[in-house]
Amino acid sequence: MATKNPRISVMLKPESDVILSRLSAVSKQSKSSIIAEFLEETCMPMFERMVVVLEAAANASDEAKAATRQGFAEAEEKLVGVLGMTTDLFDQASRPLMDAAATERTDGRARKRPAARPDPAQRPPHVTRGSGTPNRQAKADIAPMKTGSNVPLVKESPPKRVKRPSKALKPKVEG
Repeated sequence: MATKNPRISVMLKPESDVILSRLSAVSKQSKSSIIAEFLEETCMPMFERMVVVLEAAANASDEAKAATRQGFAEAEEKLVGVLGMTTDLFDQASRPLMDAAATERTDGRARKRPAARPDPAQRPPHVTRGSGTPNRQAKADIAPMKTGSNVPLVKESPPKRVKRPSKALKPKVEG
């Protein structure tokens, strides 16, 4: 059957397809209509701007391209912060609904109350593992460098005692 709208194929990761299938079932829309609606309402204005910028970039000087690159890097940095705040606001707004859904079941019985979620404003600091940042103890053990020397002086510290169990633990054998 011919249609006036062009068709395209899109490859999705299995996880994306599962989420899209769930959304389709809940909203009673086809997956393709959900994607088409999202693209039309949310992405098309951005795509139009991208086309204009990329066409201008094809004819721009190297200086203009470098300045634009810097501007995009700064904009991206700001947007990452805005996205985090937006996600937090969305989580706070949907919390009553999510808490109610977590305590109700489809068979009418009450679910066990979930543990309280941490307040987004009181999240623990971000931890990067393996970043190479020295720990505070190691920093305290290194004395300042002598003038003219590239080798730091290391403070002598007493050897650490290792506690070892006095008796070997043997598993009990029942028999």
